[in-house]
Amino acid sequence: MLDIGTTATAKGAQLLSRARELAPVFRARAAEAEKARRIPQESIDDLREAGLLRTLQPAALGGYQLPLDEAVLITATVAEGCGSTGWIQGIFSDHCATLGMFDGRAQQDVWGASPDSLVSSGFLPAGRAFRVDGGFRLSGRWPFSSGCDHADWALVRSFVPGDSEPPELHMFLVAKSDYALIDGWHVMGMSGTGSKDFELKGEVFVPEHRTLSDRDLRNGTGPGSAFNGGALYRLPRHATVPFSLAAPLVGMAERALQLIVQNMRERSGGERRSVHEGAIHIRVAESAAEIDAARALMLRDCREAMEIARQGGQMSLDLRARNRRDIAYVASRCTRALDRLYAAAGAKSIFLDGEVQRLLRDIHAAGQHMALNVGH
Repeated sequence: MLDIGTTATAKGAQLLSRARELAPVFRARAAEAEKARRIPQESIDDLREAGLLRTLQPAALGGYQLPLDEAVLITATVAEGCGSTGWIQGIFSDHCATLGMFDGRAQQDVWGASPDSLVSSGFLPAGRAFRVDGGFRLSGRWPFSSGCDHADWALVRSFVPGDSEPPELHMFLVAKSDYALIDGWHVMGMSGTGSKDFELKGEVFVPEHRTLSDRDLRNGTGPGSAFNGGALYRLPRHATVPFSLAAPLVGMAERALQLIVQNMRERSGGERRSVHEGAIHIRVAESAAEIDAARALMLRDCREAMEIARQGGQMSLDLRARNRRDIAYVASRCTRALDRLYAAAGAKSIFLDGEVQRLLRDIHAAGQHMALNVGH
């Protein structure tokens, strides 16, 4: 079982406990989520009621503003129940932290009316943007918007041409009323995330305060930290916040380990022979070690980044590069561990109503994300 440990805040420990209680509930709905190709509304309601969609939301606007290391453990725990639900909880948490780096007026636009507002995204740079008085004109279509069915806003990235300089990458905040969802989400894994495309309805005006340069996101120098206070919104985003996407893979691998060990204990008669086979023990032991190592690496990097930010420092480029490496490494180690466990699961694991085969498909699909795949 995942554990925050002795350094947990009281709120972090409380939210982790709620995540543990809800994991079996999400597990019971995993097949439904996969079939519907979106998270059931009941699961979104459960996450919202438990406060698990506000882990990284600014405290000034109704959130809990947890340290990143505590938030990723909560995400991993949700993913023990359902990989897709854990991914969505991690995605919405990522976007809370990211929006917390924006101008305070943008944050108030989203959470001022309702602290329950959710933000999806289209992070593959696309579309067309250009400067106008007071802001930007933006148009285009973005893929892979996880959780978009439940979101009220979206963050997208697009290049803005300069008069004499190369185009600069920016992130833009757009309201759901400005775009339409396009359903082409028919996939082999993570089906429940509902990661559809969306397209803006023509050219949309985005005011200046709803944009942030990729440079500021990279360096943790956005204006949001002055509005919110706290270290979380001074983190260099790309080298820290995407651990929210690696965390679900830790949870999925941990759940596969639980299932295999449970299965070994429950086998009877002739089936029990495999329990004593050294090869099976080695596979389980290696996988357990890899999962533990992946979790420890994730927590070390998140805790170090938080401590540097608390002390008012800046992460060096070497540390940022290390973290980017580790985000992908955590994902690859967990995928490798689950592959090895599946190979030990036996013939019954091939049936489509089995939990392990869904975990296998989901972890491979999740690992294709550009932040988690070392080949991207």
